[in-house]
Amino acid sequence: MTVGYAEVSLHIHGVDSLKGKRRVVKSIVDRLRSRFNVSVSEVDKHDLWQAA
Repeated sequence: MTVGYAEVSLHIHGVDSLKGKRRVVKSIVDRLRSRFNVSVSEVDKHDLWQAA
């Protein structure tokens, strides 16, 4: 079994609401899960709409 850990911070340009941020983050998470079969969790900066 292989175990790994990565911490990634994103600055999302062109997003002006939390709804837009959720759409972008969900797209990235879905692609990671389908391509690499990994677990992904957003654990910080829930209230900042330009950071993920």
